[in-house]
Amino acid sequence: MTKRKRRDPEPCPALSPRAEAAIMRLAELLGRQIARELHEEQNRQREQKDDPARQP
Repeated sequence: MTKRKRRDPEPCPALSPRAEAAIMRLAELLGRQIARELHEEQNRQREQKDDPARQP
């Protein structure tokens, strides 16, 4: 078995404050979208459980 040499991780380039703020806004929007979709799915499941006639 041969040992593999690990490369040193390349340092990330420094982000400007503007770029960092944009990334944070996108992360926040993505989090909201995911939360909204989960909430809608829970509501659909709850409706199906409460009203079996509405199931497809």
